[in-house]
Amino acid sequence: MLKQYTQQDLANIYQSIAPEGLWTPGCGTPNPQAAPPAVAVWLRYSDLVPDSGDLKQRYWDALQKVPVIDTVVLLSMINGVLSSGSADPVAHRMLNEKFLPKDLNERAVSYKLEGPVCPAVFTRLGCLHLMRHLILYGLRTNENPTPQVQDVGELVLLANEFLQGGPPLRNVQPTDSWVAALLTPTWDIYNPKDLAYALSRIYVMLQEILPGSDPEVRTLSRAAGIAPDQISIDGIPLADFLALVFGLYAHGRKMASDDARHALFDVSRIFEKIGPAQQLPQFMRARSLSPSQFREQLGEGLNPSQDNFYQELGRRSFMTTSLNYFRRCPLLMLDNNLAAILDLQFLADLLTSGVYWSIFNSIPKDQRETFQQLWGRVFELYAVGLLSDAYPAGSRLLESNLTFPGGQVDALLDFGKEALVFEMKSSFLTEDAKRRGDHAAFERDVYKKFVYNDRSEPKGVAQLARCCKALENRLIPTSMSPTWIYPVLVAQEPASEVPCFNSHLNEIFKSELGGVPHVKPLSVMSINEFDEVLGHVSAGVFTWADLLNCRFDGERVNPLSVHQALYNLLRSKGTQPVRNETRRAKFEKATAEITRRYQPREGK
Repeated sequence: MLKQYTQQDLANIYQSIAPEGLWTPGCGTPNPQAAPPAVAVWLRYSDLVPDSGDLKQRYWDALQKVPVIDTVVLLSMINGVLSSGSADPVAHRMLNEKFLPKDLNERAVSYKLEGPVCPAVFTRLGCLHLMRHLILYGLRTNENPTPQVQDVGELVLLANEFLQGGPPLRNVQPTDSWVAALLTPTWDIYNPKDLAYALSRIYVMLQEILPGSDPEVRTLSRAAGIAPDQISIDGIPLADFLALVFGLYAHGRKMASDDARHALFDVSRIFEKIGPAQQLPQFMRARSLSPSQFREQLGEGLNPSQDNFYQELGRRSFMTTSLNYFRRCPLLMLDNNLAAILDLQFLADLLTSGVYWSIFNSIPKDQRETFQQLWGRVFELYAVGLLSDAYPAGSRLLESNLTFPGGQVDALLDFGKEALVFEMKSSFLTEDAKRRGDHAAFERDVYKKFVYNDRSEPKGVAQLARCCKALENRLIPTSMSPTWIYPVLVAQEPASEVPCFNSHLNEIFKSELGGVPHVKPLSVMSINEFDEVLGHVSAGVFTWADLLNCRFDGERVNPLSVHQALYNLLRSKGTQPVRNETRRAKFEKATAEITRRYQPREGK
């Protein structure tokens, strides 16, 4: 029987989420206890101006009043500010004061929501949503007056009306998967990966493991048509691509922190005297679009009429139809030299998950499944390698790639009375399943990627259940019969951190396991959380059992993420977080290679 959540259960979950954790349409959640803001919600025009009439017409009229390009640039500046802290109340207060008309700002200041909720007008998704509508439906003449900055705030509030579906249903008792499906669409947008861990991960996977000697990697590389030492992204050698993106991101961070008004940059001058400059034109052709090119791709041939605009607002399809255009091309070319960074975080994503999707999309469709197998093997070697760094061969605690009758397990930590078994899964959920907020579609894709695939082959959760049974039956040799077995699923999918994702998979795990004793609930963690945890375990801050046990209540697992458990445990100990020193060294190695490519070219 799946857990049914009451409204108070949901309120308690929301109260425990870190400030960056969740963005939803404006709605309150009942919470009888005072608590600091923990959930961010975007405000809509109707929240501040009730009985405001025909909002579609108001939005259309507002789009016709402002100059398209200047307003898009203003929005890119706002996104630069938000990239430094999407839930920073100081940043939001500054944005409201600058970009909202006085009366709307006063209403926003006085607007209150129940529960641990931080209301905000400006969000990265809201700004991108508005950019789309400006580019497609705004006036395309030069007759617009210079934009009034207060017009931008009103436009954002109107755009927020139609960004996503309505607020969570009330008077319902949702299941774990229902809650996870509700929160997944925006989770990875507002909870970006730790760049130091993510960049070092990509560097190790593609610069060390892929060209390495693993026989399976070599076989799959040949089958996928991948030459490990000749990988390029958009026709640019991988190392140069990473250097270009890293340099632009560093420039964008400086712009966002020093003065958001300087979000534009001159393509001909930004890398004028350093190595990557020769590759920059190719990069800009691949990762930027002009306003007319954006209009052509976003519009998909539709007539930008008011009727079509209204139909689009009714569909609320931005998350599923347009978001990826901005992810693939986060730069806007205004003329031959001048460019703007539309979204700084999406630019950074090109260094991490963007590398996977760039390679995936560049190879023939009949080789993509093989590439996914190759990536899965490389990811497994990377994750097991993290364990090997923490538990070297001399410790005699770690075994990897173990087989047993009826199954295989990626890694086993044998602490005598405690045994931890790990499955490493690189699978990504489809964009459709992730962004639609459709419970049924989300649940189907999660099952396919993490339980059984379309060929009824066991995946992470089912594999771990079989391994736990084998350990209990002594089919896998250990130093002694463990008192407790801890199953751990390490996933590359960012949604594995979403509240209730773990508890949903744990219910499936229990049904797969049956009545086997001595097995703890399933722990699901993202690869970034795995990096974090290993840093603390290696430093002796706490043990695996300390962290995992604090998440269990009998056979149930706390619906919140491992990252949240880590935060709570460190807070209870009065201990500051520590970095994973092995990952720090890899990051420094990667950035040293990038820095080397920024040396002035000869003759400059």
